[in-house]
Amino acid sequence: MVNSPHRHFTASIIIGLSGKVGIRTEPSPSFEAVDAAMVAPNVDQQLDARGQRVAILQVDPESRAFGRIAHHFFEKDCRLLDEPVVTDLRRLLEGAEEKGREVYEAVLDVLASPNAPGRSIDPRIRKVLGIIKSDFLSPPPADKLASAVGLSSGRLIHLFTREMGLPIRRYTLWLRLRDVLISVALGSTLTEAAHRAGFSDSAHLSRTFRGMFGFPPSYIGESKGRIRISITDAAVQDPDSPHPPVDEERWTASGRGIAKLSEGRR
Repeated sequence: MVNSPHRHFTASIIIGLSGKVGIRTEPSPSFEAVDAAMVAPNVDQQLDARGQRVAILQVDPESRAFGRIAHHFFEKDCRLLDEPVVTDLRRLLEGAEEKGREVYEAVLDVLASPNAPGRSIDPRIRKVLGIIKSDFLSPPPADKLASAVGLSSGRLIHLFTREMGLPIRRYTLWLRLRDVLISVALGSTLTEAAHRAGFSDSAHLSRTFRGMFGFPPSYIGESKGRIRISITDAAVQDPDSPHPPVDEERWTASGRGIAKLSEGRR
């Protein structure tokens, strides 16, 4: 597909599996044909993958994994990968649909710096992130968050944007969209997922989703079938996950719900 201009919280690793794909990043007005590229978090981007198979891996900037590859973005927001690296990545990804976590780690190993220091986030911002995640549907206002870490509202807003690359409100919106994707992966309809994540209606979800992913949520699942999402306990129990309490709770609740549903159908 060709997605529309968008930006999201995660870093993207984009690999054309069957040939070159078009990538455009701000401020360039035109697409560039590439075999593979890495795009930094919160960068305006667009993909033209017509006629090609493409693999896209997303790396959460809060994770230690991001620290391993962050050196690629020291000079440029979009890094094109060399031919030998592309060859290695294509080999790893061929027929890899059922080995998500294993392949994800192998790709990171290819791209990682052996001396990467890991992701460092100001401890005050770490605390604020934890507070927001504990209730991302109705998080405390900025003044309450600031008070919790001994900062003024203005100082917190500035520090958060500097550390995370986006404002508090947009980060919270990202968590809500992430929750939509998890809900869909666990079997909810888009309507159910939207309501759970606090979106007032499907139009609100669609606008927000397009802004962060560049395509409508209807592309997921049965209606269009272009994109499938799956989630496993390996992902939920990932020791590198920045969201373990929230994700484990969702996984457990879903497992209980599925078990009850199965019993009712017998």
